[in-house]
Formats: sequence, structure tokens, C-alpha cells
Amino acid sequence: MSLFDFGRNDALGEKVNQRTVKIQERSTKNLRAPPPEIPEKKKVRFVHLADVHLGAFKAQHEVLREASAKLLRMVVEFCKKYDVDFILVAGDLFHGNVVKIEIQKECAAILTDADESGIRVYAVYGSHDASPTHSSSVDVLAAAKRITLVEVMAWNENEKINLLPVVDRSGVSLVGVSGRKREIEIEYLDKLDFETLEKIPRPKIFMLHSTVAELRPEFLKEAEGVSFALLPRNFDYYACGHVHMRSVNFAEDYGLFVYPGPLFASSVKDLEENTERLPGFYLVDFDEKITEENLTFVDIYSLQALTGHNGEIPDIVFAQFSFGNTTPGEVEDQLKNWIENRDLRNSVVYLKLEGKLVEGKRSKIPFEEIAGEGVALGALDVLINREGLADAEVDLEHVVHGESIEEIERKVAEVFFQDAEEANEAIRLIGILGAEKLEGESNEAYHTRIEENVKKNLDLGGG
Repeated sequence: MSLFDFGRNDALGEKVNQRTVKIQERSTKNLRAPPPEIPEKKKVRFVHLADVHLGAFKAQHEVLREASAKLLRMVVEFCKKYDVDFILVAGDLFHGNVVKIEIQKECAAILTDADESGIRVYAVYGSHDASPTHSSSVDVLAAAKRITLVEVMAWNENEKINLLPVVDRSGVSLVGVSGRKREIEIEYLDKLDFETLEKIPRPKIFMLHSTVAELRPEFLKEAEGVSFALLPRNFDYYACGHVHMRSVNFAEDYGLFVYPGPLFASSVKDLEENTERLPGFYLVDFDEKITEENLTFVDIYSLQALTGHNGEIPDIVFAQFSFGNTTPGEVEDQLKNWIENRDLRNSVVYLKLEGKLVEGKRSKIPFEEIAGEGVALGALDVLINREGLADAEVDLEHVVHGESIEEIERKVAEVFFQDAEEANEAIRLIGILGAEKLEGESNEAYHTRIEENVKKNLDLGGG
């Protein structure tokens, strides 16, 4: 079959049209399934979610901006309906350490509803909403007793950190270490007094907003991670956040490590990945021991159905256009043709472009007009990522694209050093030099720690 033998195909999937443009399409509509059966409640029932990212997306993307708050409200309604004892938020409740007042107010109202219904909410900072001075939007909620932060630290006489447990009325003990920018939480984990943690009575839960190195998914294989050696053993449940991909792993001598993934999305990358696997949260029921059989995953569209809010969260339609060599006119024609021949009603559309213009510039393509046509045909929003579409005169060898600061930094380092390992060393060194002071750490101890870590990283005899 030649490239010219493909006719129009409404089914989502990969296809090639007459202009040899490869188009790969996916939609959350194809992933929807009947809601899971909610089991009979056991002795303890809790919800574990992470990476809510309230305040993500720019104001003009109102539908996306509002979705996370709507879902958080639905989670509380779910907890009320199904008699949940408490909620764990494993970091990044907010998209920044200080968010707009209207976002804080809405979150406070949602959590007040939980509190008045007897549902406790426990949290750790994430890498986005962390504050070294305890002056973040999370701290406002903690001061108002709408959430309880479980990272309670005390330095002992051996210069080790004791984590003091927060005990829920269900009898579950909770401790945790918050995420920090550039994964400075590794410095805290390295100083934990494991002996004290071993003595905390069970059942006990450890909360962590970090990538566990041994459990890294493929797309994070080059990222820094926290090794098992830095984590306390023998907890019943490790409530993790930060990795935007759902996973459940059992580690011998430790316990169950659970990443629920994001509640919705904080970036276009999340939107794309939501069309491969639906986001949501875990419901956990147990009497004495927690195993994978005690977990029920509730995706966001099941959540809508279970709480009577069908239609409030948009579907995501994703399409990637691989043009190869092309022209501005061809790009415009292809995008308009695609939009005109799709049912985009009540959906957020994310279009991702790649290729090289053989003439003209991207600025000649009327992207806003194209997006407007999609909205006119029923789409709730249309986002077009044109970063992978290069202008004719651009030297591609010196252009990098990324969907996060960390990804761009890594790609720039790889271009500069032309060696993956040297690039990794440079990224690690940037992280070390940019590390913040630990709470309770003296200036002298801080400078000594940075110096030793630099020497160790450069193999100069430190550490």
C-alpha cells in the first residue's frame, strides 16, 4: 500500500493522508469505562492523590484552569458519599508556592467542606508549592487547620532528624518528607534517624514527593532520584507524588510504593499522556495489612459519574502532525481540514506539530484563527504546540525544545557537551550549587555540605 492509498478515516489512530503528513490521534473518549465497583468499607478507608496543581495553565485557558478545582471538589464529595476517613495529598496541591488569592479561597472552601464532614486532609509540600520559609499557600491552609502537614522534624543530639508522627483518629501514624526544588529533600532523607522511625507503631504511612530511583519510569531514566537506601523500611504504605504516571510497586523489606499520577494536568505533556491513560486517584481500604488488592483506582470520568457531575470535565483530543518538509500554506490547510472533519464538541483539543518549513516562517501561519475555528465548531479550547515546527532558516542543531525547564536545561547541556554523561554531571552540579539551606542548618554547616557535595560530584575526595 502506498502513501496515497489512505482515504479519510474517522477512527482515532495513526494515518497518512495524501500530502504524506503523518497524523497520530488519541482521545480520552476511547479510554472511558464503567466506574469501578466501590468495595465494602474495611476498618480504615483513605484516598491518596497527588499533583493537583491548582493554578496551572494561563488564564485564557479557563476550562483547563478550572478543571483541577472541580475535580478536587468532586473528590471531597466522593469521600463524603463513601465514608472516607482521610485524604492524603502527596505534594503539589498548588502549581506555585504562592498562587492567586481566588485560587486559595476556592481551595479553602473545598477543604472546609471536608473538615466539616469529618474528613481529615494530610499533605506534604511538592516541588512546585514548597517554601523554605514556610510562607506558601499550603502554609495558609495549614495555619487555618484545613490541612495538616505531616513533615514534623526535630534534630536530635546526634545531628540526625527525627520525624515526629501525626496520628490520625483512625490509629494510623503518618510521617513524611516534602519535595523541594532540585530535589533537595535528598539532604533531609540522608539525615533521617531510621531507628526512631522503626519504632513508630503500625499501621504507618510514609509520604514522599520524590522520584524513587529504582522505580523510575523510562521517561525519567536520566532524572535524579531518591534511592531505597535513603528511605525508612517497613511502612505499610508509601504515599508518593511527583511522578506524573500511575504505578504500584511492592519492594521487599519496605512495602507498597504507590504513585497515583496527577489528578488532572498541569502541562500540555500531561494532556497528551491523559489520552494514553486516564488520571485520577486511589481509594485504599484495609483492616490490618495493605496489599495491592486493597487499592481501587478511580479515574476522573468515573469520579464524575459516581458523584453525579457527568459532563463537567472535558474530554481531551490529541493529534500529532509530523510534516517533514512543508510550507506554511500546507500546515494551515492540514490543520483546518483536520478540525473541520472531527467531532470536537465538549473537548479540549491539543495539536502538536513537528517538521521544517522549506520556505517562510511559523509566524505566517494563522494559529489563532485556526484555534478559533475549532472553538466555533464546538471545541472548548484548542492548544497548538508549534515548537517542533522549525522556520526555514533555523539551524536545527542549535535549537532545543522542551515542555519543562528541567527538560530544556538537560537538552542544552547535551548540545553543549555532546556527551550524555558529561551533561548529566553538569546538571547534577547545577543542582548542588543551587541547593537551599536545610531547616535548622547553620551557615557553616550549609557551606560545608555544599563544598563536600561538589568535591564528591567531581571526584575530588569529598564525602
